[in-house]
Amino acid sequence: MENETMIGHPTKQRAIDVALWMTFKYRMENRIYGVEQNRKTKEYHIVQLENRRRIKLLDFPTDYSEMHYNQISSVLLKYKIPLEKLIRFELASRGHDENEQWVGFEKAYELWLK
Repeated sequence: MENETMIGHPTKQRAIDVALWMTFKYRMENRIYGVEQNRKTKEYHIVQLENRRRIKLLDFPTDYSEMHYNQISSVLLKYKIPLEKLIRFELASRGHDENEQWVGFEKAYELWLK
């Protein structure tokens, strides 16, 4: 993923995803990454924010907690994520069995993520 900071990305969303991941990955070193667009090539580049003017950087969210449904659907479609796997993961993370009874997280993970 580090080499992704050296190349231009054709889509803004891909560049934002990489910048957020890099910021998370290097959070203990207090590295923060942003995205800027090259006006000539129309590519998006990931840059580390040390000694950079934030005015040139694109605004983007710090996490995905406010993600809209159309963004979620585009991710599911683009990366061909099976909806069943997503549903099973969500059910396991709630700690319930197929009868909606609380069984605990470990048992739910065994049940749903076989």
